[in-house]
Amino acid sequence: METIRLLISLAAQMKWKIYQLDVKSAFLNGYLEEEVYVEQPMDFLVKGHEDKVLKLRRALYGLKQAPNAWNTRINKYFQDNGFVCCPHEYSLYVKSYKNEDLLLVYLYVDDLIFTGNNQRLFEEFKKAMSQEFEMTNIGLMSYYLGLEVKQTQGRIFISQKSYAREILKKFNMLDCNPVSTPMECGIKLSKFDEGFGMLSRFMEAPTFVHMKTAKRILCYLKGTIDYRLFYSSVVDFKLIGFCDSDFVGDVDDRKNTTSFLRSLLRELYLPQKEATEICIDNKSAQALAKNPVFHDHSKHIDTRILISESGGWKNLAYLNLAQNFLTYIEHHPWRNIVTLNVSNNMLQGTLLVPPPKTETLLLSNNQLTGLIPPSICNLSSLMYLSLSDNNLNGRFPHCFGSFVRIVRLHLKKNDLHGSIPDTFANLSSLTSLDLNGNKLERRLPKSLVNCSFLEVINVGNNKISDEFPYWLQTLPELRVVVLRSNRFHGPIQYPKSLFHFYNLQILDLSHNEFKGFLPAKLFQNLGAMMHFANNETEARYIGDAYYKDSVVLTMKGLDFEMTRIITIFTSIDLSHNNFQGEIPGILENFKSLIVLNLAHNSLTGKILSALANLKALESLDLSSNKLYGRIPAQLERLTFLSLLNLSHNQLSEPIPQG
Repeated sequence: METIRLLISLAAQMKWKIYQLDVKSAFLNGYLEEEVYVEQPMDFLVKGHEDKVLKLRRALYGLKQAPNAWNTRINKYFQDNGFVCCPHEYSLYVKSYKNEDLLLVYLYVDDLIFTGNNQRLFEEFKKAMSQEFEMTNIGLMSYYLGLEVKQTQGRIFISQKSYAREILKKFNMLDCNPVSTPMECGIKLSKFDEGFGMLSRFMEAPTFVHMKTAKRILCYLKGTIDYRLFYSSVVDFKLIGFCDSDFVGDVDDRKNTTSFLRSLLRELYLPQKEATEICIDNKSAQALAKNPVFHDHSKHIDTRILISESGGWKNLAYLNLAQNFLTYIEHHPWRNIVTLNVSNNMLQGTLLVPPPKTETLLLSNNQLTGLIPPSICNLSSLMYLSLSDNNLNGRFPHCFGSFVRIVRLHLKKNDLHGSIPDTFANLSSLTSLDLNGNKLERRLPKSLVNCSFLEVINVGNNKISDEFPYWLQTLPELRVVVLRSNRFHGPIQYPKSLFHFYNLQILDLSHNEFKGFLPAKLFQNLGAMMHFANNETEARYIGDAYYKDSVVLTMKGLDFEMTRIITIFTSIDLSHNNFQGEIPGILENFKSLIVLNLAHNSLTGKILSALANLKALESLDLSSNKLYGRIPAQLERLTFLSLLNLSHNQLSEPIPQG
């Protein structure tokens, strides 16, 4: 949107007109690079050849290759016709004629706008486009990507009144009380607890604070729905920024966008030779800018650590370089390092193993590739190891079983394959094992029973093929078990009388191949879910003061990442299996359960009215089963319930009036 507004500003300054074209059925113009076959449509079967398929010559809507095929086609067309794709904004194309005449084209999927300083070029461009594609000539740009545009001579007004009204109507806030500012003064948003453009950065894992901020933004829209932006020609045309600057105030990744617009203007033959003036209103930022004493202490590391820089730091034991822009570490210049945190950078290449005395090694959220080097086995003092969210591949190193002091072992979201080695016999201190999102296969190793302090085991989203690991019940501290999206199979059974998961608060067996009846034995000793509110007088996060656990769960119909697992949160997810029989009546005792998901099974019988005893329940999903009868009116007593999904069953009226 910044690019579009920049083009509008440029057009107003130069007194240009902005025109709009639309490509009809754009995706059908894409050429496929691979062979794709489709079944014959039911009403167009070729008689005598019903068993044959059709080979696609062009992309179709709904085909996953279609957007890329269209983008490749239109990009090639522009470049073949003398346009240059802007390296800073791939949707912007520039065509210059002898450095005098200029034609600018901005493309969004099948809608494009264009402007420039020569009307003859406009007509030639429209004619050429119509010869290559089937086009609709819309004329002067009046509505584009939600922007309402009104063009007069040297003046352009833009607004989003219609779009804002639709948003307010969608969330039933047309009659809300307006506010004068989009965000509360001084608020900071982060991925973990923390308007407008800022809020959209946290869609991955929104929290209550984000919802509250979003609601305030809607109230602000109500009060400013008739406002418009006015662009006109000025004498001194240059880039000026306005912000409440606090020097990289994005508390998550320290991003800066000022240089983007300067680079874009350079591509449009309007280079900004002087420094961009930033109009701010922040006393602390101004004081920092004016005082050179603090400049050396406020820079952000965004380069490399090389062998030539390895002098010094011989006695350094603790080093935190997290959340910077490091791309490469050639050498570890820290001989006696104990704690090294280089997470949330842009490190590339293979993993460089630190000195043997290292106790904490945090390298998550980088771009590391290749195998985990065998030299990592020399870190015999290791207590915390996180290599999550990289592109590491190869097999799970057997030597990890020799890290007798290891407390947290996190390797999630890599490309590790093979089996998990049965070498956990000596890991008596292990409290958290996170291998989620790899390609691990075969069985879950039974040597995990020796990890008597284990609280969290997450092996979701792999290819593990095993029966239900009932032996995990011997782990007295176990709180979180995530086996989702694997190939666990068979009935859930235990050779003895009862299961004993006394402290378990999150059980996720979803998206597997379990079958049979839901055994009441599984639920009888999940005491933590029955009496959690009484046991936990003070909520805390699983983990310790140094490292917190996270887990991806399905709640209220959506997958979200709980970046820190709080001890009062309870969830049972057995969805997407093949469980049969009735819903176990013992579930009525789970008065502290927050999420219950039994969707996409083959459960039969009636919905238990006793589920109304689950006073803390916020999400109940029983969809896609074979349940019948009426919806119990008692469910109206679930005052915290925000999602109830009973679709795709055999339920009958009446519907409770709650």
